[in-house]
Amino acid sequence: MESASGISFPERSRRAVFNDLIGSFPFPLAITYARLQELLDGQKPVAAAWQMSNAFEGLIKLLASLAVPNALHARANHELASALAGHLLKPSGPGLGDWHPLIEEARRCGARKHGHLRLDGLHRHTAVNLGARLESVAEVDERQHRSYPCISRYTHGEVRDRFLYRGGNPRTVDLKGLGKQEVWDVVGRA
Repeated sequence: MESASGISFPERSRRAVFNDLIGSFPFPLAITYARLQELLDGQKPVAAAWQMSNAFEGLIKLLASLAVPNALHARANHELASALAGHLLKPSGPGLGDWHPLIEEARRCGARKHGHLRLDGLHRHTAVNLGARLESVAEVDERQHRSYPCISRYTHGEVRDRFLYRGGNPRTVDLKGLGKQEVWDVVGRA
């Protein structure tokens, strides 16, 4: 099938598809990659190009979210915290250009302390651990090709009125290493 733009993508069975990425990578990357495959299947080159950009941006943000806590754990001091906070705590939030400098600052810290950036030991950080566990219990509606990110009791308390939640929330889940927790499934903005 050829798209209106004249670009035609091979059928899924004839192109390289990394199915283990969809099943085993962190949820934001996996869902972005799955959506990219659907756009390629649908012969939508412009949307696929934007989705590829989203996937790359998601990867950079994921790496930064791993590198920053690791750097703070390795070398918690005022200078490093100020440099990282300068990127993260802008009134409008971090922009696209802030994520790479976060990784670089964290890498430089790791290089001074360890000779290289180490991402081991992150399992000790409760917030990172909670985020990963929440990803694993997010509700997915296969029929609508939609997922509902879930948030913890603490996050719900901070953002309660800004979002809409699925009926029947909170629901109780048993999170590995953290026990039973109440979570809310986010369905949209209020």
